[in-house]
Formats: sequence, structure tokens, C-alpha cells
Amino acid sequence: MGQGRKEVSAAWEFPNFSALGTVLVQVISGNQRDGVGPVGGLDAVRERVRSLAPPVIFAVRSPAIVAVSPSASLPAAEDSLENRGLAEGRMLAWMQAEARPGARVTAGALRLAAIDGVEITDIDVRIGGAADGTVETSVLEYPWLGEVAWE
Repeated sequence: MGQGRKEVSAAWEFPNFSALGTVLVQVISGNQRDGVGPVGGLDAVRERVRSLAPPVIFAVRSPAIVAVSPSASLPAAEDSLENRGLAEGRMLAWMQAEARPGARVTAGALRLAAIDGVEITDIDVRIGGAADGTVETSVLEYPWLGEVAWE
């Protein structure tokens, strides 16, 4: 994971974040493949948002990064370094497309992302040791695919 990078790679807006109707703007730097982290220099981001936004109350933050570190196993006939790499790449691609603050990541979704029906016909994916494991993040957290533990 990156730490305190300045560039914004992705941003999300959450209206009515507080009782006053504050708009929360969450920003991260990086991506699932290369690592994600908080954005440094939030004052510059706030000024940029202020210059573009209508006159509303808003807050700009970087979410806490929550590692989703699943375990996985392939059927013996399909278990190879190449297929492990394919499965991890597909899980990363799914996370890149679906991850956002407040996202729910399930072992089932990562399993389905890895299966192509040709090279990988089945895979057991577990989060927290469970095939129905889930990581739920709040709007103050961003899920990141940590290390996949192969069994």
C-alpha cells in the first residue's frame, strides 16, 4: 500500500454525510494492482473541489484502507503457478472495478471473478476462514485486495 501520495486516482461523493447535509468527498491514490493509499495534501484537493463545486458544505478525506486478504485453493488438476496468477489477476480486476468506500466484498464474488470455465473451472475462496466470508466497509473505509494465501 502506498502512504500519503499526492495524486488523486479515484474519488467518490457521499451526499448528506452529516446531520448538516455535508457532502463527503473520499479520495484515494493508486490502484488495486500497484497498491492504494491515502492522498497527501488534502488542502489542495479541497481548494480544487471548492473551485468546481456549487456552494455546499463539503469535507474531503482519504478513507482508511482495509485489507481483504482471502485464502484460496484450486482443484488439484488446475493448481499451477500460472492459474494462481490468473485467479489473482481476475480478483484484482474485480476489486479495481467494484471497490469503493462503503463496498461489501464477499468470498463468493471473488470466487466468481476468478472462474473462467476453461483454465479455472472452480476455486475455493475464503475470507476470514469462511466460504461465505464478507468484509463490509463503511464510507470511511476502502477495501484493498491484500495478499491471497494459497492453500
